[in-house]
Amino acid sequence: LHDALPISGANADTVLPRVVRAYLNGSNSLIVQFNEPVNTGTASLVTNYFVNNGIGQPALALPLAYDYTTVRLQFLQNFQSGIIYTVTATNGITDCTGNSIDMNDSARFAVPDSISPNDVVINEILFNPKTYGYDFVELYNRSNKVIDLKQLDIAEKDVSDPSLVLEIGNISVESFLLFPNEFVVLSEQPSNVQQNYFVENPEQLLPMSLPNFPDKEGICVLKIHNGAT
Repeated sequence: LHDALPISGANADTVLPRVVRAYLNGSNSLIVQFNEPVNTGTASLVTNYFVNNGIGQPALALPLAYDYTTVRLQFLQNFQSGIIYTVTATNGITDCTGNSIDMNDSARFAVPDSISPNDVVINEILFNPKTYGYDFVELYNRSNKVIDLKQLDIAEKDVSDPSLVLEIGNISVESFLLFPNEFVVLSEQPSNVQQNYFVENPEQLLPMSLPNFPDKEGICVLKIHNGAT
């Protein structure tokens, strides 16, 4: 064994903060998620946020302490159903090393619609991936609704008796909005899917522990959470 040599060098943070998604957690409360921890001083300034359609700036901006990638915005008025809003975060928001958002960044959100069978469908299943690869399921929102994927489960049914559910899992514990004509890919390892396939929109990769899909045959269905298949 050789003596370990000290290593010294700069490891500059060149990743710019950006908005990943936004969703409501109440009638007038909005969650904004960033790709990395943000500076609490800049993220708590209400002037660094704006919502269109007559909403304006929030009354309160509160960075959430568990990892500081999430900010809760509180507004004086309620958000209305049937309207797709856009929240914009300005380049006044920085990360912990001082990198600011590149110009302004934004995300859409809405009050989720009620979901009916066939609003969201399974578009593709990779059940037999290459070595060291992972299964994935691609979903498509074929409706004109804004769907919250936490309303949906994925279930594997028994081939010999389709009334028997072998495995079932909720797609997302947190809200994840799927807008009309959008796709989302579910996988245990989204980064592996991104490494092995062309992914046009990495933000539409959602981590999920999928049922065990056998290579020979199987039945996979979407189920409305606490509701119909």
